[in-house]
Parts: sequence; C-alpha cells; structure tokens
Amino acid sequence: MTLILFITQILSVAYSSYFNPAWMTCYIVGYFISYYCKKYGKKALKIFLQICSPFCVISSGVRIYFSYIFNGELSSTYNQMLEVFIGYSRSLLGITLFLLLYVIFEMLYAKGILKNSQIINVLDTYSYSVYLVHQMFILSPFTCLTLTKSALINCVIALLVIAVVAYIHNFVSDILIRHPKKLEMKA
Repeated sequence: MTLILFITQILSVAYSSYFNPAWMTCYIVGYFISYYCKKYGKKALKIFLQICSPFCVISSGVRIYFSYIFNGELSSTYNQMLEVFIGYSRSLLGITLFLLLYVIFEMLYAKGILKNSQIINVLDTYSYSVYLVHQMFILSPFTCLTLTKSALINCVIALLVIAVVAYIHNFVSDILIRHPKKLEMKA
C-alpha cells in the first residue's frame, strides 16, 4: 500500500491537473481497510480507528491553525507543502470520521438501539447530498465562513445552508430519478 501511495504522489506532480493524490489516497486506504476488515473481522476497524484518531486530531489542529488563524506569510515552498498537507489532512479526517461513525453505529446496532432507526434512515438519505454540496459553502466563493466576525456563528450558518441545499438537491434528484426523460433514438 505504501508503494501505491508513493507512486500516486509522484504521478500527481506530472498530472496535477487531472487528480489530487490526497483524494486518491482515500480510495486506496478504503480498499486497504476493506481488505483487512474482511480478513480479520470488524475488530480491524477499531484498530484502524485507534491508529488514525491521534494523527487526525493533530493534523486537523495544524490545518485549522494554518487555514483560519495564521496570518503570516510562508515561502512558496512551505506554502506548497502546506497545500499538500491540508489535502492529506482532509482525507485523514474523512477516513477517521467514517471509521468512528461505523464503529459507533455498529455498537449501537449490536445493542439493538438502532434497529429500524429513523436517524439512520435520514442520515442515509441525505449524506450523499451533504457530501456533494458542503465544499461549496466552505471553500468556494460562496463560503459562509466569512459572513460575520464570529467563527461559531459562521459555522452554524454554514451547517444550516448546507442542510437546506442538500435537502433541495436530494428533492430535485428524486424528482429527476422518478421521472426520467425518455430518449428517442433517431435512425
């Protein structure tokens, strides 16, 4: 796996406009975790969570500091290294959150708390739409994180906007899926 990740990073230099190696890492690590989960059972997920969690907390702290608090200037070399680090930090956050939620929900399901749970159904229904729209209101020109001087208020606004737009996205997607246009083939 390390060799694959190293090759991905090297290829990103030559093909940087085609893919982000940090995003590719999510898929590679996901397959790696899936392989070990099938081989050793669901206890492997807890082990991966225990390994990822401290690195995630540290890297997220560093990322938040340099993204939102640090006001100084970095040399171009350090700035490029920081961009690579931030990409991998986000990937690690995604992987760790997935593992954490999977382990928590697996434990709750095993205890019988979440059988036919409405919460799970809602999360399942809207999670992909949230995933699709969240970056637009965090890192794009439409960011909600600079609307006020309060970081907490900005985060709450961003979460609310993301929830509303994800709901709209899911609603429109459902309409389009239920009423697909029939394509006519011209001979």
